[in-house]
Amino acid sequence: MAITDMAMDAKGKISIVLLSQLFHFSVHGADSNFTPTINIEEIFSDNVELDSFEEQDSYVTRANFGLSQTISSKTIDASINGNYTHLFFSHDSSANEGYESLESQINIAPWHDGPALNLQANITNVPRSTGGNFASDLISGDTVRTTNYGAGLNYQVQNNDFLLSIGGRYNDSRSSDNVGESYGYSNSLSFQNGIGQKHLFWNISSSYSDLKNRGESARSYQIQARFGVITSWQLNPFIRYFDEDFTGSVSTGNFNQGESFGAGLRWQPINLMTVDLSYNSAEDEELSEDYIAFEFNWQPTTRTQIAASYNQRFFGDSYGLNVNHRNKRLTNTISYNEQIQAFQRDNFEIFTESVLFCPVNQPIDINNCLSDINNETQPELFFELPIFDIRPVEDSQFSLNKRLAWDSTLSLQRTTFSLTVSGNEREDLNTGDAQDNILVNLTASRQLNSRSQLTAAYQFSRIDFFTRNVDVDSERRDYYRTYNISYSRTLGKSISVNFNLRHLVRTSNTSIRDFDENRATLSITKDF
Repeated sequence: MAITDMAMDAKGKISIVLLSQLFHFSVHGADSNFTPTINIEEIFSDNVELDSFEEQDSYVTRANFGLSQTISSKTIDASINGNYTHLFFSHDSSANEGYESLESQINIAPWHDGPALNLQANITNVPRSTGGNFASDLISGDTVRTTNYGAGLNYQVQNNDFLLSIGGRYNDSRSSDNVGESYGYSNSLSFQNGIGQKHLFWNISSSYSDLKNRGESARSYQIQARFGVITSWQLNPFIRYFDEDFTGSVSTGNFNQGESFGAGLRWQPINLMTVDLSYNSAEDEELSEDYIAFEFNWQPTTRTQIAASYNQRFFGDSYGLNVNHRNKRLTNTISYNEQIQAFQRDNFEIFTESVLFCPVNQPIDINNCLSDINNETQPELFFELPIFDIRPVEDSQFSLNKRLAWDSTLSLQRTTFSLTVSGNEREDLNTGDAQDNILVNLTASRQLNSRSQLTAAYQFSRIDFFTRNVDVDSERRDYYRTYNISYSRTLGKSISVNFNLRHLVRTSNTSIRDFDENRATLSITKDF
């Protein structure tokens, strides 16, 4: 009930009373841990608003009040983390503001072999426009409060004969600027043979989604099925069926793949390796051509899994990849997937943010430009220089999102290295607008002793935005480089202190967007 009340109150704050009501989920015999936290941060920034023209330094006090609750029992697993933050700025008291955040997951399984209920509630503050300023946070401002609430029901059966999973979910996403909002439901089905089957194998998967937002709708479904015969040879014949469709008011094109039927062979050269190859014939040749589909699955050891796939979809060739490997010290995960989405926060438009007046017949130098020329006696000696920016707009269309990610962690006796490399390409299927993001994050952490830890981190981000929706094709490319070093020490059983230095630099193919910031943070945390 508490989570539902918070969902209805878009401006409500997380309170101790609301979170404490969730403790009634606890049952006798459950392991429960409740931890209140108070954290005070003193921050100095020499460009607190991350401005390219007028740098403003400020001392910021950040007060954080947090509550953490975990519950674990035979029927309930719950994790609830709530936090309220209030900021005080020395340069502008009108910027003082409070923010709340929440991250909670509650899983309820009353029966051992019965359905399970999942409840989720999240409140976060994200950059208003990752295209405008990817580095925005609560200190620099220009963030948006987003909420996401969901409830799902799932039923699973696992035995030697078959594996069955059926799920349904309702989700509601909202934001303070009304961008990226949606509500609706989705369901999924997965049904495949178990290891006890000796004569037949099958794999059926389907999904359906119906989302709405202010009168707009986005519906999709996908069905993929394989039925085969297990032979005494390494080659097993099967038939394949595939169909998907994306409809609704947000769809202005033909996003229907159409049904396809195929026949293929499954090759099993060694144990725990399968190679599926099939030739598929399109039912409607106007929607799709005949194509070849491929799937590869291999688990050489209990610590290594490899899966790769190729398919034909309405937008063309489609690929998938998942690689997981771990040993005593090293963990690697590589993934690539392609998704069709709508009602997200990653649809942008270019707009004129402001206009500067710069001297004619001189190289453009922002320091020599004026914000107005009303007091100039010779205004003809200046020309207008429009300053463009990018802002998020309603995402009432389908977009194709391709994401490649590599996560690697090396854990030594007292030192840990972490590397994350990811790339995301988004294409608006209606307009052709594209956005490419590349992120590299490298972290090294050293445990100096039982109480102290030293951490150094480097992050690189590239945000590339291209649009065809203006008179002339426009491209903007921003680079963000962040250098961090922090030292943390435990002073007692429940008190810790942390000191952090950060240097942030943004460069762009539009030089007037360049800025840099130095930030120092001293924080003290007390757990109760």
